[in-house]
Amino acid sequence: MTTTGPIIAKPEYQVDMGEQTRELLYSWSLSTLEVLVPKKRGEGFLAQPLGHHFNKSLCLIETKLGCDICGLEGHLEIQCGMKVAVYDDKRTEFTGRAMALLSDHYGVPYREIPRGELYDILAAQRDKRLGINTEKREPK
Repeated sequence: MTTTGPIIAKPEYQVDMGEQTRELLYSWSLSTLEVLVPKKRGEGFLAQPLGHHFNKSLCLIETKLGCDICGLEGHLEIQCGMKVAVYDDKRTEFTGRAMALLSDHYGVPYREIPRGELYDILAAQRDKRLGINTEKREPK
């Protein structure tokens, strides 16, 4: 099951972490494809999608893509180097292959989002996990 969608930010991702649909969200950062992986139960995304343990399925995806996959900082990082990132046609083809493999692995569709939105989601999750109130206060 794979889908691609527009690069349009949904407002619920920025504010209410409980209103999300279950889908992989991805964005490019220089030579790294960054992917948020939704939780199977509960709300939000996995805090450590790869962790410190061996994951045979993700290792097979790594081999098929010829890249390293890391995942300790709230999202998967697929580090492909400049051989892919600087050429639009290679980047588009690589993104399609990578996201199709991840979508099949996790059983959810995927959608591209702007890089800033990906970092906003990561920050909101961190704040929620740490109990930080991020509401704007009116000056006295």
